[in-house]
Amino acid sequence: MSNETTDELPSPSVESAGNVVSLSRFRARHAQDVRQRRLDALLDSSSPELAIRSLRGDELYDLLRAGALSDHADLLAHARVEQVQVVLDLALWEGDRLSPQRLDEWIFLVAAMPSETIARWVAGLDIELVALMIRKGARVYDLEIEPPPDEPEGAFYPTPDGLFVLDVTGYRAESPDGPPSPDPTDEAPVDTEHSQSADALMQIIDQLYRTDLNLARRILVAVKAELDSDLEEMAFRWRQGRLQDLGYEDAVEAREIFRPIDPASVRIGELRPGTRVRPVGRVDAQSDSGPLPPALAAELDGTSPFAQALARVTDVAETTELHAALVALANRFLAAERVDPSNDDAVATNLGRLRATLDLGVEYLARQNGAFDEDRAVDAVRTVALGRLFRVGVALVGKVRALARALHRRGPFSAVSDLDLVEEPEATVLASVNQLYPQFPRLLDEPPANGERPIASLTDLARLTASIERAATAQAMLFGLGVRPALLEAQALAGVEPADRTAIDGGVLARTALVGALLDDDSAANAQADTFRPLTAAELARFKKRYALSDALRERGRALLARLVPARLERAGRDIAERWLASLEPLEPVLVHPGKRAPRRPRAP
Repeated sequence: MSNETTDELPSPSVESAGNVVSLSRFRARHAQDVRQRRLDALLDSSSPELAIRSLRGDELYDLLRAGALSDHADLLAHARVEQVQVVLDLALWEGDRLSPQRLDEWIFLVAAMPSETIARWVAGLDIELVALMIRKGARVYDLEIEPPPDEPEGAFYPTPDGLFVLDVTGYRAESPDGPPSPDPTDEAPVDTEHSQSADALMQIIDQLYRTDLNLARRILVAVKAELDSDLEEMAFRWRQGRLQDLGYEDAVEAREIFRPIDPASVRIGELRPGTRVRPVGRVDAQSDSGPLPPALAAELDGTSPFAQALARVTDVAETTELHAALVALANRFLAAERVDPSNDDAVATNLGRLRATLDLGVEYLARQNGAFDEDRAVDAVRTVALGRLFRVGVALVGKVRALARALHRRGPFSAVSDLDLVEEPEATVLASVNQLYPQFPRLLDEPPANGERPIASLTDLARLTASIERAATAQAMLFGLGVRPALLEAQALAGVEPADRTAIDGGVLARTALVGALLDDDSAANAQADTFRPLTAAELARFKKRYALSDALRERGRALLARLVPARLERAGRDIAERWLASLEPLEPVLVHPGKRAPRRPRAP
């Protein structure tokens, strides 16, 4: 690791370091405000019914999330069945399973529709989805095959044609530990929410029977004939196909955006402006954020390199294409991370990571002669595919993570599994970077703070690299002081203080070795593989007395550590040496053997 990489790189003006994650909840609330403004503008238009029917299904779903769902029955009543199908695709599923909790929330809105609307929807929706919605909330008894039980689990609903009886229970999800065990001493509790969702489901089936008898019969036959697993698998396949048409890719295929790329292979000018794939569907050029979803628009309402460069693109057609490409990239990113689109906080946090990674790609390509060039940043956004721009940021973060993992796996003390020899703040840095998705520990921010945030600039990368280099340098210097993995086994340190091995880090070992070296008349001979050992109480007292009174002894310690600094890591070595020397007076924790005599010095193999 070269020392040149540790210098902090100039970066453009960005949001304060603590804002990236701490503002995610604010941005989620801001997205709600944007939804409400769009909804108000839609309802205030000259023909709100036509405006509603012109929306894409995912746009309608986004507007329905403004405020309470129960307030939007009139909005949904005007929707085309194709829009309703997409709304339910986004609203009812968790992963590849239909969610009982979400069904319980949405069943009331469907039940509030007029009979003709319910029949129109049911006729146009996937029959597998409709059948599954009924199967999740009711058991169907075909009276020609079997009679219903004497007592229902929920409430009996005999169909008007006399062919079926439904035991309607409504939607209720079991806890991870299974259903609660009833107390035999208690009376049967009244599950109000449960009975309400059952009533809503019965109301829908009754209205369907009154409007289209044949359709109702076909659906109940399908409900009775098919298995839950078959219905759910087929309904999920239809859902995935529709969502992929809208840009919501399969999670596995979407992971392609994280495929490694050589940053040097990406160059400004790869695309001619205005030649991107054009968006499909309605584009509202008069809206306050163009075709961007509110959560994504909120992420670009700032001073990040990507947001500023995008804001400087003035051509309307080109901006529209960039927005469409950004929406597609965001959908792929959220799909790859398996983020639920209805979870505003999760969406805001993950879009913060997406924007930070794009910031890295823009800043990397916009640097010229060691400085950030705003015009080059605009050119990068205009002439590089956003997917490749994102992968540049991913690759830069990946290089730092590779350094941290190499130290963890191949460092001189990687074989010592039960001791973490890395000191703070490097220990926190390594923990943040060694995650599946590396983060920036806000401990390195100015001023320092708790928590983590996305890695958003080349300066962040430089600070992380410098911390990793300090951790690697410290381990190399420990090795030079005679500390060896074999000497750190549990039996070798049995009975020493501190007794808790979790309290032993590189600083404790370094001070122990330094004290032993400075008490020895021949410090050079002391830095050998067979000389590291815990100190005795007498040695500890003698060192404290001598070190406080001897300038020569302090200079001797500084010279000893200077000889141990690896080549090309002088800056990191000076930082570590000064840290260790400062911890000698007053003396911070060292390894102390309780015996009167020093134990025999173990030899490394």
